[in-house]
Amino acid sequence: MSWMLLEEVGSGFAAQLARGALEAAGVPCRADTEGPADEFTSAQSLSGRGVGIYVPTERLEEARAILRELRSTPVDELPWDADDEEREHER
Repeated sequence: MSWMLLEEVGSGFAAQLARGALEAAGVPCRADTEGPADEFTSAQSLSGRGVGIYVPTERLEEARAILRELRSTPVDELPWDADDEEREHER
């Protein structure tokens, strides 16, 4: 499988958000910092270098559309996991 850079985001957190949206839609993806070293991701963000999000070449346009839709959705209209809402109410 051939992978293409979808985009670079500014932080590990932004990469996780993008990956979550893509994976929820069934699009395989990976970040260029994947691995056990979360400290590396933080250091990379502080260095000013973005985190690359990669998808299979044949899914590139679909992935772009997913991220466009995600970014155009107001935060209060984003779909949240029911388990997350239950945990929030328990606090």
